[in-house]
Amino acid sequence: MAFENLTLTNSTPLGGSQAEALYVNVCKRFIVYNTDLDSYQDTVLVNANGDQAYFQDNLIQGDTDFIWGQATAFFTNCEIKTLTSGSGVNLKTITQARTAAGTNGFSFVNCQLTRLNTGITLGGFGRSLGFTDGNVAFIRCLIDAHITGWQDSLARSWEYGNSNITGTAAVAYNGVQLINTDPRTLVAQDATNWLYGWTPQLAPNILTQPSSLSVAGGAAASFTVQATGIPAPSYQWRHYGTNVSGGTSATLNIATAFAGDAGSYTVIVSNSAGSVTSSTATLAVGNIAPVLNPVSDYTVNVVSPSISPPRSPIRTCHRKRWRSRCSTGRRARRWAHRAACSTSARRSRNRARAIT
Repeated sequence: MAFENLTLTNSTPLGGSQAEALYVNVCKRFIVYNTDLDSYQDTVLVNANGDQAYFQDNLIQGDTDFIWGQATAFFTNCEIKTLTSGSGVNLKTITQARTAAGTNGFSFVNCQLTRLNTGITLGGFGRSLGFTDGNVAFIRCLIDAHITGWQDSLARSWEYGNSNITGTAAVAYNGVQLINTDPRTLVAQDATNWLYGWTPQLAPNILTQPSSLSVAGGAAASFTVQATGIPAPSYQWRHYGTNVSGGTSATLNIATAFAGDAGSYTVIVSNSAGSVTSSTATLAVGNIAPVLNPVSDYTVNVVSPSISPPRSPIRTCHRKRWRSRCSTGRRARRWAHRAACSTSARRSRNRARAIT
């Protein structure tokens, strides 16, 4: 079972009776993700020994023992906010673990311990109320100045690697100080180890779909999707069903949009628990006239072409031609003989004409 993207509030006024905003009972595995849990006393009760609960990216606020019970619970990246101040030796404690001997209790890893305002003082990590096997660990948390320590520290009140709220200085209180090689540290800082081999997972859920856009040609365009999931999801944007190169984050930026960028876009959001595809968003790109850059004045040197006069017609003397071709050797003699024969023939014809 899982609660995701919710706000749960118990409206019992300050000073009233026990007032859980969330009561988990006889639930083997339970996930609370990206949820606000608001009350004063006893905001969250994870009740039964053997139950396992995983809390991530939540705001949990209250004033007295506002996270308590017998179950095993792992809190990560949560804000734990104290709403009122303690008085004297009575701290306004966050936890009251009733863990059975030999079982894991509450582990807070990479959480922020905050207060309603700077006037809130005398806050505490937890108190036992006689449950001496109670087990609570604070690992690498950022802790505001209202926290003064444990109301009554037990053998299983653990601290490791915590800092002040700005993360600029290490802080340590009256709990058991663990070191990085301690087996208890290795178990308490890892969800799967703390929850006896269970690795919490939630398939992605899209909270905000990408919206359609209309831009002028050459302008920038940007699509954004907001999604949740455990573990954190990955993204792949698609244009007409084809993966967009480099489009692997929650936002797709197109620096300069032109006609080829227009059309339909979707994004696939996925993790090891599943995947979901967004609704279609359309990009419309307007026409844009080309921009011509001005050209500076400059001088062009033109060279006049050189034109040669046409050649005179070539006249060929046929007599010279055959003579030139046959002026030497055997061929010359043959052509000379033919010429002589031709000349004699012409003379004979001329004499015949004269006699006639």
